[in-house]
Amino acid sequence: MIAPKNSAYHEIIQIKAEDIPIMLAFHQKNAQKNIFELHWHEEPEFLYIRSGEMEIHCGESTFHVTPGEIVFINPGEQHAGVCLSGSCEYIWLAVKTSFLKSAGLSGSDLCFSSLEAKRLKIRNQLGKNPEIAMLIDGIIADYHEKPPYYELEIKASLLRLFRCLLIGCTAQIAEHESEIPPSLQPVLSYIDTHFKDEITSAQLAKMGSFSAPYFCRIFKETTGYSPIEYVNRVRIRKAYEMISSTNESFASIAESVGFLNFSYFSKVFFKYTGQKPAEIRKQAET
Repeated sequence: MIAPKNSAYHEIIQIKAEDIPIMLAFHQKNAQKNIFELHWHEEPEFLYIRSGEMEIHCGESTFHVTPGEIVFINPGEQHAGVCLSGSCEYIWLAVKTSFLKSAGLSGSDLCFSSLEAKRLKIRNQLGKNPEIAMLIDGIIADYHEKPPYYELEIKASLLRLFRCLLIGCTAQIAEHESEIPPSLQPVLSYIDTHFKDEITSAQLAKMGSFSAPYFCRIFKETTGYSPIEYVNRVRIRKAYEMISSTNESFASIAESVGFLNFSYFSKVFFKYTGQKPAEIRKQAET
């Protein structure tokens, strides 16, 4: 079961170019390994399976996908994936939401704003849809080959792609997400606002009037992480934002988000992001 959405799982995707409002990547993963850990982001995302078999966890659903199938991840929807075969390959395509909303087409703003606000939901399992596959293949080809005016062609293909989704793949008005237990809400709010302070499991348990063992159990059942792991994920997310948007030194950022030991910060940062701080900053500067 996917845990309630919270800031510890938030992934920041930076799509800076207005002329190419997408991020595109090809991934290959090994058997029985997590393709991607549980996370969410504001941008809509496509997963286009090219080879192998995968299990995708999305919201409260889990489904099996095979080569040629396409999966759509709605904005803010938590998802995770596992490779089930000897290896698997897939295309990852994320789209900048501001481009969709600024298309200037009659009726489009309402649809895209509703999608971004989670009032409208697109069906996750798109299956082997030839029209959608053709449009994604066209975007991939234009992105890599860069023919004349390819930026315009990519934008046009994106609009046609979302037209297909809105016409034939709208699932439902999104239901409310699972509620966080009321007894944990003040604890999570405290972590989000006091992450830079020293925080212990015992302190958090006392705040919720729990015994320490019961608190740690119910916290992990709700979030998927121990209290300290959760705190560290919030800290790393804040650090990621600062590294991406400022020129502040890494040591100063580490201290400002609650890590007094820079070596430990670097270790935890790599654990949760798979990258070093310098790599994140270099990407932000390009």
